[in-house]
Amino acid sequence: MKKLFIFKFMATALVAIVMLYPFWSATRNEAGSTGVLESLEAMGFFTTSAIVAAFILGVALYCRSLQKCLSLVQPSCQAMNPKMVWLMFVPFYNLVEDFFIILNVTRSIEQEAQSNKHLEVMNSFGRVSGFGWCIAQVASLFPSFLGVAASFIALILWVVHWRLIIKVNALLMIDGLDAKST
Repeated sequence: MKKLFIFKFMATALVAIVMLYPFWSATRNEAGSTGVLESLEAMGFFTTSAIVAAFILGVALYCRSLQKCLSLVQPSCQAMNPKMVWLMFVPFYNLVEDFFIILNVTRSIEQEAQSNKHLEVMNSFGRVSGFGWCIAQVASLFPSFLGVAASFIALILWVVHWRLIIKVNALLMIDGLDAKST
């Protein structure tokens, strides 16, 4: 447990340094651009604010879906407390913790699937799309085309994973309805 904490702390520190670098670095790249700050300035305050607000709303709805998923699996199958998904809102730390959230949600669904016949129709429990968006999210920190491309890939995989979680939730709710009717 202590080693995991140290790993998460060190990884979060590295993420913070990478993400904050453009704010203290006045250097320009070969094309004369200062990167993300210049892009945000070019979009304007209102456009940037709208994008940030939409993103925060999307993350909140996604967290709610993950929390619901963990709440719907049997308590013995829960690999983490359902409320812990909200750690996705902790700046810098979220890029590290997202991997652990995806791992624990996937483990919980896999455990539940062993005794829940409704989940038999699922081919995947979100490991690939979940880890895919986490990896692409980290890669999006790289400057230039690589970071931009990784951002789009992360967004696509995030939506794919979210849709999978919504499907799992619907299947788990059927199980809950079956239990109420008997």
